[in-house]
This record gives sequence, C-alpha cells and structure tokens, in this order.
Amino acid sequence: MIVFDKAQEWCPSLAATLSDVLPKNAPKLLEAAKPRYVEDSLKILFGLADRPRVIAATIAWLSANRIAGFHGTRVNEEELDSIERRGLLPLQASDRLVRIERVLKARADWPDMEAKLKAAIDELGPGERMGAREGQVHLTLSRNGLSSGFNHYLLYGSEFDQRVLQHVVSDEALSLLEADGRPVILTCSIPGKAALDAAHPYFGIQLTMDMGEVPNIVREFLEVWAFKQAWPEFQSSSLEVDCGMVFHDAVPPEWPTSVEPWVRPSETL
Repeated sequence: MIVFDKAQEWCPSLAATLSDVLPKNAPKLLEAAKPRYVEDSLKILFGLADRPRVIAATIAWLSANRIAGFHGTRVNEEELDSIERRGLLPLQASDRLVRIERVLKARADWPDMEAKLKAAIDELGPGERMGAREGQVHLTLSRNGLSSGFNHYLLYGSEFDQRVLQHVVSDEALSLLEADGRPVILTCSIPGKAALDAAHPYFGIQLTMDMGEVPNIVREFLEVWAFKQAWPEFQSSSLEVDCGMVFHDAVPPEWPTSVEPWVRPSETL
C-alpha cells in the first residue's frame, strides 16, 4: 500500500516507472534546478519529457497499487462496531438523528428543540440547503493533513452533524459535539483505480486532462517526487495535503486496515 506521507518508501518505485518516459539525467536536472516551491517542480519536470506520457505512466503506476486513504471521525463503541462490520456507509441525513439527539439531550431545553432539529436535518439533507451531502463517503490522501491541517472532523465528527447543530444551537454546537464519542483515524487500503476515480467526483480523469489540468493524486505524487530529487531531505507529510476522495457506495469493511485513536498535536508536547 502506498502511503502518500511516506515519500521515502514510494519514491524509488515511482522513479522506476518514470525511467521509461524521462531522460536518464532527469533527477540531476531537477536537482540542479533547485525549485523553490513544490508546485514549481512539476513545471520543471514537464519541461524534461512528454507531459501526457509522464501523466499516463503515473496513472498506470497508481492503478497497479493500493493507495492509503484516511477518514477521521468521532465514534462511540456501537458506531465503531458498525464500521468494522459494515464499513463506512454513505451519509444518510435521517441516520444522523441518533447521534445528534444524543448530543442535544444533554441540554435542559432539549424537548423544545426536537421539532427544530428534524426540520434542520430535512433542510440540510434532502433539501440540500447547503449543498448535496447525502450518499457520500469522504476519505483523504494525507494522514498528516487530516490530523493537523483540517482536523475538525476529529474534533467534532461528521461535518453534516456540525452544520445541523450550528443551525439548531449555534451558541454551543461544537462544544457539545466535542464531548461526544472519541476521535479516531481510519486507514483504508484503496485499489488505485478506485482512488483515482473518487478523486474526480465532478470531472473524470480524461476530462480533467482535456481541460489542461493534471489529475488529482497524480499531481500530488509527481510534485513530491520531482521536488524530492532536488531536496532529498524533504518530507511529503509536511505538506498537510488536502486531496479528497468521494465514494458514492460504502467503503467495504475489507478496506480499513487500522483504527487509531487521535490525540491533538498540541497534546503530545
């Protein structure tokens, strides 16, 4: 399984794949160029070889492997057991009622909120008041990005829950959610092609390339590989990349390989 944050482990494999489409001195040319930013390295790389061939080779390499994807949430033991048995299920707004009611019942005025809660779930779920949120499971490419860069899922749980609670009790929505369950990070082993497709929920890979863009995931891996030729000490985990994957079917229980408790970075000091 390829773990994006561990570039030192996958760079040799990608280098072997790219050796068929890059000049032999490409690593030395990248080293000599000394790109200042990770984003600059991709432009330099594409100046050394045929861009479509480099992209195609990287897509083939990713498709032939399994890619790590990460999901952060807050769960109690019953919810964790459900994930282990059934996998990660696409969001259904009505299913979130159980957790949100559990959170709100801590308030003395809970009986007065019940009707408002159900209305909010209908508006934000089927009503799509804040965009289409149902029928999706979200994973991301970088564990460090999830843990440090956008860790609100770990602090408060489902983003849908956050929106509903803010709609109902804006004054203490997040503190109520933070007190419920415990934060965990799931590591999933995703077939490469499935990961690539999920990273393009609106425009497919081919259409993305037709628009002159480098496909998601492909871009992230190529940037890191090229930059690391110039700066070998560089760590991909430092980027805290936010590269999402959206699945419209359940993530099967066979994909998760580990469930780890999450501790806020500041709490480890």
